Amino acid sequence: PTDRRIEAALLRAYERDGYSEEALAIWRQWLERQPSSEHYQAVLKAAQRAGYDVPTYRQSLFDWAASQEQRSERVVGSQKGRTSVDVSVRVRWLVEVEKDQRAALALVMQQGVQCDGRLLLELAKNLPKSQDVQARVLLLRLFESTMPRASTPYTEVLNLVRLALDRMHADDRALWLASLRSQYRAKRNFIKELPIS
Repeated sequence: PTDRRIEAALLRAYERDGYSEEALAIWRQWLERQPSSEHYQAVLKAAQRAGYDVPTYRQSLFDWAASQEQRSERVVGSQKGRTSVDVSVRVRWLVEVEKDQRAALALVMQQGVQCDGRLLLELAKNLPKSQDVQARVLLLRLFESTMPRASTPYTEVLNLVRLALDRMHADDRALWLASLRSQYRAKRNFIKELPIS
């Protein structure tokens, strides 16, 4: 029943012969097993072919993803009652398919959420100059989670430093660079590669 090749053959037959509801059911199963952007787009197209109201069906997919996040909520850190919800699935759909930076930003800026670093980076890089503050918050969050496990040649964290500096005023840049030099002075290769200002 879950053999992907057989399911794919059945899906092609359903789509060829106009069994739109049955095709949608298969696409939905695939999405629930692997909620990628490709599956998300395919489900919406299948829902449209099956005669569903697409905005309503889209909302049902986001509701499903949110319910999955709540089910996989986990405790973070050593503080009792402090939990984290991974919103990566919804953010991926918003960034990669819906192109809705505003909604994605609102989601990742909530308290107690975490998100795939690549998505945070993409979101931060795509924010306009008018949203430098929000981009900086995302980049610093990413830096703080990446730096503890970083090692020579520090390429990834140095890139984050440069991107964050581009979103800061001159005074803030100088202060942050000074704090990095003080906090990470033991990481000589990192300090050596930091921008001067």
